[in-house]
Amino acid sequence: MFHNGLEGENNMEFQVIYFSKTGNTMKLAYSIASELKIKADDVKYAKLKDDVTVFLGSGSYGGKPAKSMIKFIIDNNFKSRNVALFGTSGSGEGKEVQEMENIARSLIEALHCIYTINQYDHIG
Repeated sequence: MFHNGLEGENNMEFQVIYFSKTGNTMKLAYSIASELKIKADDVKYAKLKDDVTVFLGSGSYGGKPAKSMIKFIIDNNFKSRNVALFGTSGSGEGKEVQEMENIARSLIEALHCIYTINQYDHIG
């Protein structure tokens, strides 16, 4: 079972949003979503839902997340949200995850928001 650190939270809702070029990040997104009993949304078609804990995932492209994921982070309001970041890469260094976190943190700090970010990176 997926342990998200939020067990015991009543009526907690989740959303999984990903970008995947080769299918590896999609597989990980689907696995997370399956454990949460929800569908994973491709970032190209995703709309951020209100009042959900959101999982954002991307592959690594030159050590950075996909441009569409960066745009999604910039274009949406993550104020007072729990956010979990995940990524896949050939190196497993997690640079794409770190970059998503850096972008989110800079936006959130500019907006003076309260947030929690957890990260997971995966080789493959």
